[in-house]
Amino acid sequence: LLPLEAVERAHIRRVMAAVSGNKSMAAQVLGVDRSTLYRKLEKLADGDDDLF
Repeated sequence: LLPLEAVERAHIRRVMAAVSGNKSMAAQVLGVDRSTLYRKLEKLADGDDDLF
């Protein structure tokens, strides 16, 4: 089993790819506020500029 953070990271990555990197659309698809998505992206990137 994968840790929740790994599952969340993979799901966000898939959604971002599906919406061609459009963060507003990704937030809508994920059902979160745009600011929440930005915080999650910042946390998940953790210095990895190529993540998203």
